[in-house]
Amino acid sequence: MSAAILATILFALSAVSGKRLSHHLTAVEANVARFFIAAVFLGIYSHVFGAGLGGGALRMFCISGIVGFGLGDYGLFQAYRIIGSRLAMVMTQCLAAPFAATVEWLWLGEALTAGQ
Repeated sequence: MSAAILATILFALSAVSGKRLSHHLTAVEANVARFFIAAVFLGIYSHVFGAGLGGGALRMFCISGIVGFGLGDYGLFQAYRIIGSRLAMVMTQCLAAPFAATVEWLWLGEALTAGQ
C-alpha cells in the first residue's frame, strides 16, 4: 500500500515539475535533461541491487527506453506546454487502457472478454 501511495505522489510531482520545466526549456531539452537524470539513477540502482548492464533483455530494454522516453516524453512535454499538466495527465490516464487494449489486439491478437 505504501508503495502505491509513494508512486502516486511521485507521479504527481513529476507532472507538476514537468509543467514548470516545459516553460523554461523546449520539449527536446526538457526530455534530454529528464532522460539523463533517469539514466543516472537507473544505472546506480542496477549496479547496487542488480547485475548491472547485461543479460538477454538489454537490447529490448534499450529499444523500450528510446520509444518510451524519446517519443512518449517528447509528446508529454509538448502537451504540458500546449494544454497544461492537469489535462495532459487526465488524458494520459483515460487513454492508457484503450490504447493498451488496441495494441494488444493488433500486436498479440488477443481480444478483450466481456468481463474485462
